[in-house]
Amino acid sequence: LPIERYRELLPGFVNAMIAADCKTVERAAMWCAQIGHESSGLRYMEEIASGAAYNGRADLGNTQPGDGPRYKGSGPIQLTGRHIFRKFSAWCHSKGWVDSPRCFEDNPGLVRSDPRWGFLAATWYWTVARPQINELSDRRDLVGVTRAINGGTNGLADRESRYKRCLDLGAALIPSTGGGLVADVVSDGLGQLRPHENRLRPINRPENVNPSTRTPAEPWPYDMVADVWNESVWDGFTIP
Repeated sequence: LPIERYRELLPGFVNAMIAADCKTVERAAMWCAQIGHESSGLRYMEEIASGAAYNGRADLGNTQPGDGPRYKGSGPIQLTGRHIFRKFSAWCHSKGWVDSPRCFEDNPGLVRSDPRWGFLAATWYWTVARPQINELSDRRDLVGVTRAINGGTNGLADRESRYKRCLDLGAALIPSTGGGLVADVVSDGLGQLRPHENRLRPINRPENVNPSTRTPAEPWPYDMVADVWNESVWDGFTIP
């Protein structure tokens, strides 16, 4: 992804992380690693398939023609089905963030197109649908969290690799602002991504570097805007 896309995703990512109460090293590392894996490095905010296979799935609440594509997997953890979109809508309405308890049931595309809602959908899943996740994160139970999200242990090796890199970042990953819909989360988030302004890091995978931003042969400033992505959701760099 181009750096501009990561800048666009950053506010919603940090905001949702705060709303999920991921404000310790263990929780923040788990959040970044799991969201990073589930979205393939934030490349996908919706299911690749059309969703037609979900048509007629009463267990998902898909009772109307076209509900499959309409309510296909959305957001980085991919909320799926009319029933789940209704629950997410009601939750956001109870927080005072939307005007209607049917907001995303009526406008499901928002969860796919607006990072603010896509990431908050992940918060809902993390704290409401699977409320045990933060407790498991406190115990550094990567397998337990993976089972809670995935239903099994698919992609465990990649999740573990991301998780270890996130733990190595330590307190640099911890957000420090409010929760819910933070007005100035951009400034707050950017401030958090500059913990060691004078450090440089070597480039681990030059083939992944966006050539429009820096020559791959040169060292990269530690305080670049996409620091969190490089260590947690996109594995282009390593800490020296």
